[in-house]
Amino acid sequence: MAREGGSPTAYMLEKGVSTKRGNGGGTHDQAFCMKVLGSDPRTKNAALRELVQITIDLGLYIATGTKVKIKSPVLSEKDPILRSHFVTCDEYYGNAISSLREAVSDLKRGEYKELGFEGGISNADANDCEDEFKRPPTYKSPLAVENRRLGLFGEIIVIIANLLNS
Repeated sequence: MAREGGSPTAYMLEKGVSTKRGNGGGTHDQAFCMKVLGSDPRTKNAALRELVQITIDLGLYIATGTKVKIKSPVLSEKDPILRSHFVTCDEYYGNAISSLREAVSDLKRGEYKELGFEGGISNADANDCEDEFKRPPTYKSPLAVENRRLGLFGEIIVIIANLLNS
């Protein structure tokens, strides 16, 4: 899968993330993707299957931590609209965690189309959570960083699944 003399990680970074969105589905943030996948020593010579497992693990770490973070405002927020946003985001993050766990199973079975589908769900859940705070009356999202990261991990999963499926 990699070019002669290159690692699968380099191939994925070169071919996968450089693809323009709309022309095959690259990532919104190529620099983030390259930083995340390029900085983890496990990825240096990882095959695409290992890369996607690392990405799923990172996504699960973000999603699980964010779900824990959401619990406090769900219980203590006095503003009913803001509390409702947190409750909805808690559901989105629960769905994202389920999708990422299913992605692990899809990867083990070699079901790459389904793997990409699960990555897309985690991306959509993160975006939907962010959109909750944009509904009138709008609030500055206290989960913007987490939503962005989870969304990008979902995109990376989709990109790698497409490369594995080709």
